Amino acid sequence: MATPNAGWLVLAGLAIRLVWERRRGEKGEQEIALVGAGLIAGDSVHSVGTVFSR
Repeated sequence: MATPNAGWLVLAGLAIRLVWERRRGEKGEQEIALVGAGLIAGDSVHSVGTVFSR
């Protein structure tokens, strides 16, 4: 990881995921997976856009 703050962000994300899944149960697990997939897809689209705009 490039910076220590990235590690804290990962830790916070894992904590949020744990709390969300415990409160929402099986449905929460599906919701978190969908959000994660959306974040990965959005990052990919952003990365492609940044490469071609140079």
